[in-house]
Amino acid sequence: MRRIALGALLVGALFGAPGPVMGSVSGNTGAGTAVVGATSTPDGTAGWTVTGNGSVRTTGKAHNYGDVASVALQASVVAIAAAPSGSGYWLLAADGGVFTFGSARFYGSTGNRRLNQPIVGMAPTASGHGYWLVARDGGIFAFGDAAFYGSTGNIRLNQPIVGMSTQPSVRGYWLVAADGGVFPFGAARFEGSTGALRLVQPVRAIAATHTGRGYWLVASDGGIFAFGDAPFYGSTAGSCVGVVGIIPTTKGYIIAGADGSLRQMNAATAQAQVPSSCPTSSCPASFVDQVVQMTNAQRVAHGLPALHAQGQLAWAAARRSVIQATNHVINHDGWTSVISASGYPPGYWGENVAFGYATPDAVMAGWMNSPDHLANILRPQFHDIGVGCAYTREHVAYWTQDFGQG
Repeated sequence: MRRIALGALLVGALFGAPGPVMGSVSGNTGAGTAVVGATSTPDGTAGWTVTGNGSVRTTGKAHNYGDVASVALQASVVAIAAAPSGSGYWLLAADGGVFTFGSARFYGSTGNRRLNQPIVGMAPTASGHGYWLVARDGGIFAFGDAAFYGSTGNIRLNQPIVGMSTQPSVRGYWLVAADGGVFPFGAARFEGSTGALRLVQPVRAIAATHTGRGYWLVASDGGIFAFGDAPFYGSTAGSCVGVVGIIPTTKGYIIAGADGSLRQMNAATAQAQVPSSCPTSSCPASFVDQVVQMTNAQRVAHGLPALHAQGQLAWAAARRSVIQATNHVINHDGWTSVISASGYPPGYWGENVAFGYATPDAVMAGWMNSPDHLANILRPQFHDIGVGCAYTREHVAYWTQDFGQG
């Protein structure tokens, strides 16, 4: 007898185990234990990572100056930025709340403002007496001695802004979008982008070289794109671990994973091949398109607007299918970590999973005949969708629908 399993989840709880599974809960994405950001001291000899709940971890010679893991946050932490002195750091929440530790000082926040889009990144000035915050639409908020050089707040972007970078030698900053589009302002120079390329996975972060004449982009799968005088030291594109950032060091860079891993890349790793940890294969691309189309057909039939096929959620759903197919399990373990690693903003999220269905028609029928899964598909709070499908070596399909409020 063919074994078929289903799972349904909305953010707020973990529900699911190997074998037949059905379940649904609802709520907003809160703080999580996945790593969401990384930073380093100016000389690159020490670094920090931060999780969504504000827990800080150190690497190299770094000192832990404190965190907000025990604080009841209004919004999840999304980034960390080192003070230029190397003896402190700022933590940044999605509502623009700023938390200071060590030598880092508070110069203002957007915590009490009504934002058009959530805050996604932060960069300090050369003096450390100010900083910039950047929102998902590229809106810039300057505090302290940070000068405003421009923004993409009034530009229609193809993909949302996911991060920013600056250098002490540059009076300006760079913004990067999920498609790898790079937007320089002030004296920051444009050295190239992936905006015109068809990326396998979305870009997650940007980091400038110490000269300010180049930068690296890192994708959610660990792929590295080097521009200007930025050397290529290798990537982790073959791994199954989502990537949240890149930390320049004195001899290369560190690729920070959503699982807390920190992989040092240098001249010795430039030509190394990272063995794939994903012994799976993708389903036909048409399968994904069909599930999106059938999902939207059901929503329209029920008087709801169609969902937008969103790139970051598509990456997250694909990765979720790969992870489950790799491990021959079906559950929701770590699913919020994967969505966080994609760079998709905090908010209202949901997920449907299934395995054992050979076609899009079959898996959609299974979901539509389950009240819990149908509730996810027809939930009015959702505006975005990502669909993933991966085969095991035995050619069993594992399916994922990830939903978001946007």
